[in-house]
Amino acid sequence: MRSFVIASLLTLSACGGSDDPNACEADAYNCDGTILQECGSDGLWADKEDCADLGMMCHAEMGHCMAMDDDSGTGDE
Repeated sequence: MRSFVIASLLTLSACGGSDDPNACEADAYNCDGTILQECGSDGLWADKEDCADLGMMCHAEMGHCMAMDDDSGTGDE
């Protein structure tokens, strides 16, 4: 039983294993509804800006707010 517990703890530590749902990895972004969040130096999500206040939508992959009707790159000019 002791070896099972030790193996489980090692597995959890190798995978991050944090029980905190607010935990994140450095340089990561997240959208919580319209709120763009950035991973802080403490490893927890921190609100960066409310994209809705800017009339925009949250784009976590790019780490910024973007226009809802972005038509760039269509070639219809």
